[in-house]
Amino acid sequence: MQSFSEVSKFLDSGFKPPSWVEKPQSRVYSIGENLVLLCKAIGNPEPTIKWRRNGLPLGDMKPSRGMITTREISITQLQLQDSAVYQCEATNKHGTILATANVDVLNITPELLTPDGEEYVSVVGHRSYLHCQFFAVPTPDVTWKAKINRAQFAKRLFLLWTKADNLSSLDMPSYYRYPNGTLEIIDTRKTDSASYSCWVSNSVGKSAIIATLTVRDATKVSIMPKNPQILKSHSVEFKCQAEYDSHLRHHFKISWWKNGEELDVNRTEEGRINKTKKNEISYMRIIKAYESYDICSSE
Repeated sequence: MQSFSEVSKFLDSGFKPPSWVEKPQSRVYSIGENLVLLCKAIGNPEPTIKWRRNGLPLGDMKPSRGMITTREISITQLQLQDSAVYQCEATNKHGTILATANVDVLNITPELLTPDGEEYVSVVGHRSYLHCQFFAVPTPDVTWKAKINRAQFAKRLFLLWTKADNLSSLDMPSYYRYPNGTLEIIDTRKTDSASYSCWVSNSVGKSAIIATLTVRDATKVSIMPKNPQILKSHSVEFKCQAEYDSHLRHHFKISWWKNGEELDVNRTEEGRINKTKKNEISYMRIIKAYESYDICSSE
């Protein structure tokens, strides 16, 4: 075992074991791409660089589609058989270091990770997201199409109409496609309710999924009068009217609140509060007003 003084003397002498300046990097490639692996180390004395492929020395081997030097491996027009574990070894008399790069050359038909037949629900005026996650090599092209009524979209978008399958390609400012395949509808409208298809294709093949988007009308609640000022002990009547999507007609409810607490049907405060409903409009009459109210909300 070396003493502290021996180690200090070694460091002061300028001798250094190898250390990396640049190491080869692992990556997935597609057929036909070009590969460059770089390897650079420093030390004193200068390290010797050796390459290995799947554990075997490459030496001065010259590939038919590239070259090998002490600092670089390059291969053009990659093929499946070029997949391997490449290693760069740097050595001097003070030590050895090893860097490994996994090179995977793949040729995979697009595999769709998002389930087929997904159903999405959005609200008018909001952003909508339809997903189309995939795995494929080479990197595929992603195209979204919608089965729509051409006349409905004429004022909003200029669409590429495909008569054969009654689908329109979505490639306009109202739509944005993320690199992972997700389609964003910037300002959702009622006419965006449709059946959508996501097509993912590369040189190996193509795949598709179908998704359905249903767009609901936003709920709007209005109350009159707004922020009235009433003389103490006088009466006031409030009218609460709501607009909502038709699918809520059997479940929609208007509630009246007082200072953060809901007023139940039977709560009248000794006859001072009367609640009625007529033609989808809810009324609340306060007799002899004494205090402030937070009123009218929808569920």
